[in-house]
Amino acid sequence: MRYSSIKAIHFYTTLVLMVPLILASVTGAILVYGPELQRAFAPGGWSVTPSGTPLPPPEILDRVQEQRPDLPVWALTLAEAENLPHTAWLSGGKGVVNIDPYTGDILVHFRPNETFQGWVTALHRRYLAEGKPARWTRHVVSVVALLMAFEICIGLWLWLKLPNRLKRLVVPKGRSTVVTVLRLHQLTGVLTALLLLTVAYTGMALYWHNPMQWVLETLTFSEVAQENPPKFEGLAPLEDLRAALSLAAAVPATANADLRTIRPPDRKGGPAIMTYFAEGQTMPTKVWIGDQPARVLHVQDGRDVTLATWLWHMKYQIHVGTFAGPVVRVFWIVLALTPAGFVISGLWLHLKRRKKPARDRQSAG
Repeated sequence: MRYSSIKAIHFYTTLVLMVPLILASVTGAILVYGPELQRAFAPGGWSVTPSGTPLPPPEILDRVQEQRPDLPVWALTLAEAENLPHTAWLSGGKGVVNIDPYTGDILVHFRPNETFQGWVTALHRRYLAEGKPARWTRHVVSVVALLMAFEICIGLWLWLKLPNRLKRLVVPKGRSTVVTVLRLHQLTGVLTALLLLTVAYTGMALYWHNPMQWVLETLTFSEVAQENPPKFEGLAPLEDLRAALSLAAAVPATANADLRTIRPPDRKGGPAIMTYFAEGQTMPTKVWIGDQPARVLHVQDGRDVTLATWLWHMKYQIHVGTFAGPVVRVFWIVLALTPAGFVISGLWLHLKRRKKPARDRQSAG
């Protein structure tokens, strides 16, 4: 296929993706600091004043039931900092509550789309669609990510086919604005291509699990470990969650790890599930506790995992840039805005080129 034809495909694909790519870029940049922005807009429900020692998780669950017996807790996620609230995820589509770890008081009861962070997330992931339409819009968002990856590959091919391609990555001084913008477009594309492909992949992996998992396993020559706990039947109801926590903490796989999430039994005779993370651990260690007297039913050790498993469980952190400290998060904002910059600069260059003589276009590259 001719160079000009590939270039035309690159342009018209950009034209089709213009609105969804700019939308994804802007909302993605906001979500890099989504939790912090949410706390800034609503500090009363998303931050607490440390006062003494946090209450034990079973007592927190009891306090929630005392205040709102109509809210069944599906899972309790413990705060990762002393000034943050615990989060209880409710079953039956009843939303989420934030809880003061020191008093057990419910700070706010909300549904994710009712918050600033939740609204931006819904716009980024499914264009604010709900219910059955959301299933389709998630696929649309994934297709946009796939086409963005396609555009990145085409852009790299176009650059590689140019003569003196390395010299074209130098931003010249004293040249026209068109040449300067073109060189910046090419240089930024080459420098960010691999990172943007990673962001696109991790975005697709949030919904297209099976095909993206296959891609990861193929590239890493390893398999993603699956969570396959046995079925638990004929168990007596778990009566003492405190005893269950003590048993889970005594498991060797949870040594030097912090309790992160508790899922109370969801049915009579069902197990409680405790999730632990140690420092530097990306895949959780999970412990299933049940029966009466309470006993350990199953342990999923998250300490020793394959490369594919590690990367798979890091996909969200990689997607939003929270995997390597504050400097990377700031850079991830710039990276998130890069596709919008490509769209705007590419369309601007196209409009300028239409007004230039053919000889000038050739000299600009």
